[in-house]
Amino acid sequence: CAECPYTLNEPQSAEGWAIWDLFLRAGRQVRAIPGAMIGLDMTAVLAMASAQGIPGALVCEFMPALEAVLIEAHNRDPEDDGRETGISQDQG
Repeated sequence: CAECPYTLNEPQSAEGWAIWDLFLRAGRQVRAIPGAMIGLDMTAVLAMASAQGIPGALVCEFMPALEAVLIEAHNRDPEDDGRETGISQDQG
């Protein structure tokens, strides 16, 4: 559908698709502490990008935003439904 987040946020260029593909492939290249993910291993991500012919400058421009969303989603409390404090289940 035209309003679907997948459609609204899909990459709009070949470079965007390359970064998205790199992000999906880099999903296991993480830095973590017990109980939490703290980020992607950017050395590994940049090496992967280089092997795929993706310019490092492009990775440095877009990967931090994708990394932030990944960290937030991974570290989210499983009991948290994503709603703001004070909104009950039947209000939202």
